[in-house]
Amino acid sequence: MWRRLFKVGSLCREQVRWVLGNGEISVWYDSWVLSTPLVEMCDPGVVSSTLKVKDLWLDDHWNEEGLWILAEEAGLPDRVIDKILQITFDGRSRDVGRWKLTGNRDFSLASAWNLVRDRGERRLIHSLVWGICIGPSISLFLWRLLSNRIPVDMKMQWRGITLSSKCRCCEKSLVELRLHLFVNGEATRRVWNHFAEWFPQVPPFERNENVHRDKAFDVANVIKRVNVKLRHLVVAKLLGPEHWKYCSPKLDEMVSRDPKLPQRAGGGGVLRDSEGEILAAFAADLDVGSGLEAEAMALMIGVRLAKQHSNRIWIESDSETVVRWLHTGHLGPAEICNVLARVRKELEGCVWRISHIFREGNKVADFLAGLSLQAGAIQYYTRGSSPARVKALCRLEQLGMPNFRF
Repeated sequence: MWRRLFKVGSLCREQVRWVLGNGEISVWYDSWVLSTPLVEMCDPGVVSSTLKVKDLWLDDHWNEEGLWILAEEAGLPDRVIDKILQITFDGRSRDVGRWKLTGNRDFSLASAWNLVRDRGERRLIHSLVWGICIGPSISLFLWRLLSNRIPVDMKMQWRGITLSSKCRCCEKSLVELRLHLFVNGEATRRVWNHFAEWFPQVPPFERNENVHRDKAFDVANVIKRVNVKLRHLVVAKLLGPEHWKYCSPKLDEMVSRDPKLPQRAGGGGVLRDSEGEILAAFAADLDVGSGLEAEAMALMIGVRLAKQHSNRIWIESDSETVVRWLHTGHLGPAEICNVLARVRKELEGCVWRISHIFREGNKVADFLAGLSLQAGAIQYYTRGSSPARVKALCRLEQLGMPNFRF
């Protein structure tokens, strides 16, 4: 196992997202800005494998002029340089890698092995055959049946064993085949017809209707029934994007956005004093990759806004996960570890606490988050310029009016 892991070291390396410390990692071949190495965005022939992140620093800040020169030479997009300039670092600590393939982002040998091992195509029928509601002996029998490993007479003859064949289940002397014995034999049909009465909602197969009932074969009808079945499987979560990643489905339920592309999300927050009066507020239209990243980005904007008024801050967030990570000092998942690091950097020197609040108790921020998708960019408000609904919701909270979840 270890020998195979060493052979695919580059593949495993791509699954590590780095949180900067002393900058000993590679600028081009380690993932520390985006989810992929920067070398994939430029010509590999113009990059230096020995260039480290710390070489881009001037004491405790980024060498901005050097970064723009480097971007011009390597052909990096401007948005990458802007993202680098927002990354914080602490030269007194070590660089920390976050493993993308586990829930807690800590490396595990099992997840690495699952990444590099040869795996067969995942099929829905296998998940059904080996389901938790089916006994092991029945699952094994079904697997042998699907794999044509049942020793029916025709299979034995194929293997070179000389014997006469006769189906014992039918009155007619027919050859014992796998399909005859389990699908279309006389006795088999009676069994299937008996249990088919349990499921009246299941429509008959179009080809059978054509053969046995002289019904015209309708291609559109077949397509419609297949689409209905696919919708049911998607809604039941038996089919997911991983099953159709190599095709372009036309059903609305099966069309999803590429998770690697930025997605729009709204973030909002309100800054109030100890009496509940509005000091400032913001609504931000964010390009993020996940809901957690949107929560962390909105939190960072709110902290920066709060520091303009005081260094004693009480943060309330409806993201219980982000609250827990800041409480425990957890680095967070790979895609938002840099954002959390910037939040902690902003909170240095402040007296702060953070607590979780349900969305129903934070309706002002929830309204501003929805408003941001209409306004675009980042909008800042003062007590006087805040929307009327923001003022009304804050006043209701000052009066102690409860909020409910329905």
